Amino acid sequence: MYASFITRLIPPAALTTAYVCAEFAGWGNAVRGALLSTMVLSWVVMAAWFTISARRRTPDEQRMLREQEHVLRELRQFAGIAIGGSQQEIRRTRGLLQQAVAKLQSSFATINQNSRTQGEAVARMMDRRAGGEGMGINVRHFAQQGRVFVVVTGDVGKTLEAVAINHAMASVRQRKEAHPSVRCAFFT
Repeated sequence: MYASFITRLIPPAALTTAYVCAEFAGWGNAVRGALLSTMVLSWVVMAAWFTISARRRTPDEQRMLREQEHVLRELRQFAGIAIGGSQQEIRRTRGLLQQAVAKLQSSFATINQNSRTQGEAVARMMDRRAGGEGMGINVRHFAQQGRVFVVVTGDVGKTLEAVAINHAMASVRQRKEAHPSVRCAFFT
């Protein structure tokens, strides 16, 4: 391409040199006008050729551009698939978290309901015993009369068992304070 550029530059450069010589030599106006118009026309033609050749690509350049466009298209598709997969995983994870939270809330509601039921059972047994046969309550009778049991294993089970015992004892204390004449086996 470099040699081609030099060969295209020779005519405008020669006409420019001839025009400068004509001006210094004082040649006639017709000769100088013809040299000037030919020189300008040759520069315009060379500039047009240079512009067109700069835009024209060789077969290797065209092949390389097609490959680059193909690679970019594949990259866009891959990125779209990856982003779509990530968004799907995020939606799935959110759904799982919502289900877990709902189950956890349901479990706590069940534990709370069981605790209330146990407290009410203790209160009913104390009221029954206080109103009837023998004016006292003991642990054995409590175990025989109680029908609500929570089966939990591990450290959570021990913690819930301790909470249930403390709750039952607090209920018994309240009943004893409410009915001071009732004897309770817990406090004797």
